[in-house]
Amino acid sequence: MAVFLYIATFYAYLFFMRVYAQADFTLMRTLTPFNEVEMSVCSELFLDYCILGGMPAVVREFISKGTFEGSLDIQRQLIADYREDIRKCAEGIDQTRILNVFDHILPSDKRRIG
Repeated sequence: MAVFLYIATFYAYLFFMRVYAQADFTLMRTLTPFNEVEMSVCSELFLDYCILGGMPAVVREFISKGTFEGSLDIQRQLIADYREDIRKCAEGIDQTRILNVFDHILPSDKRRIG
């Protein structure tokens, strides 16, 4: 049985945040450089994305509240849920191996919160 870790890309995050109209995505596809203001906005959004970790449930909560409050709790719960799913789906030595891989694919900051 496969266990999937769903992560939203930065491109999807921009879509969720409803930041750019279709014309702005054209700039990204044609590799047209952003002006200073656009770059500043994108940098700020990318920092937010990095803090949220790209987890759809965390992003959804951030959008609804407009604040990072509660984001860490949701991240912790999602990681605990993934670990529990691995325990349910794998047995014996496979469980240990899968958990070991899971722990190593998480960014180091996510390992500390889990």
